[in-house]
Amino acid sequence: MRYLYFLLALVLLASCSKENQSSKSKIETIICKDLTKPDFKIDLKKKFTINYAELGCNMLFDLNQDSKGNVYLADIIKSRVMVFDSKGKYLKDIGRRGKGPGEFTSLNSIAITNDTLFAINQGSQKVSLFDCKDSSYTFIKEIPTNSSIQFLTAYGKNFLAYTQGMDTKTQKVNFSISMFDRNFNEIARLDSNTIDFTAFQNPKFDFMELIPIFAGNQNFAFITKGSRDKYLISAFNNQGEMIYKIKRPFMKIPINKKELEEFNKFIQEKSKGKSKMLNAEYKLAILALHLDAKNRLWVQKTVNREREGFKNKDCYFDIYENGKLLNTLHFSGITGRDLWDLEQKVFIRNNTLFYMNGAEGLLDVYEIEN
Repeated sequence: MRYLYFLLALVLLASCSKENQSSKSKIETIICKDLTKPDFKIDLKKKFTINYAELGCNMLFDLNQDSKGNVYLADIIKSRVMVFDSKGKYLKDIGRRGKGPGEFTSLNSIAITNDTLFAINQGSQKVSLFDCKDSSYTFIKEIPTNSSIQFLTAYGKNFLAYTQGMDTKTQKVNFSISMFDRNFNEIARLDSNTIDFTAFQNPKFDFMELIPIFAGNQNFAFITKGSRDKYLISAFNNQGEMIYKIKRPFMKIPINKKELEEFNKFIQEKSKGKSKMLNAEYKLAILALHLDAKNRLWVQKTVNREREGFKNKDCYFDIYENGKLLNTLHFSGITGRDLWDLEQKVFIRNNTLFYMNGAEGLLDVYEIEN
């Protein structure tokens, strides 16, 4: 079955085409094989670099940006949010480790909407709100959640979040991407995956397939599953309704021995030997999804580094607009592994691209032009 998708895609039109699903669902699948704008370019204009390591941050997990261009970095080790102005100058910390109002037992993801900062306190299953309008960053309130939220993004008038939970009776673990209202009540579940808890004990268990891959903004959300043999993305409007799917013909990309050894060494060092070793033979088709201010979807994908033209460490992005594949781009200085990378990571917020170099504790900030 894993080859059936690829063979079917080959007989479709050379350019992007549409195939209807069942008449009941009326969801169309856009098959994208060729570039629709091969001359399309995006320029990155470097604005500044933040040296967050100088401020004692050893692990940057998430970041965001408010309407003034101020930058917020989530330091999950020290359970604080570091604030920088639109030119990269450090302003102050929001929160600290603790159990009091505005404090975090385990800070995780952050989101900003209407100049209000929403910070996930995973340790207590609460969301802390802070006012960012007048730069006072005043603590507003805490909202308890019924779900263990790990990743959060603003989505329309609501939020999109990755959650996980375990049913102790069935011993099944559920991983889902859901839409939540402003009081963090679950409105709709857009994607879900359930596995037996015993699967984690299997040495061949592919933990990377559980990594959430989604992006959302005021208008759209895009979700994909960690897959090593499919390139498939679901698109949703801001009401949580699926509107179309994107497919690209994809042939599995082997992980070479050097890449696998480097990745497992990195994971073992970061987890102090507690993480499982990756035993996969092939790379994930898609590493990350991003949305820019023009609602363009950036699909950060893997490539075969042994092929001519790809013997570099650049990150590669398929750029989509309204479901159409414009071009595949890469940028000098924006590098990373083709396996899940906690040290070299790209974030896109509004019209800004952030490139994290975790090994040096630096965050390069670029304006997206075009």
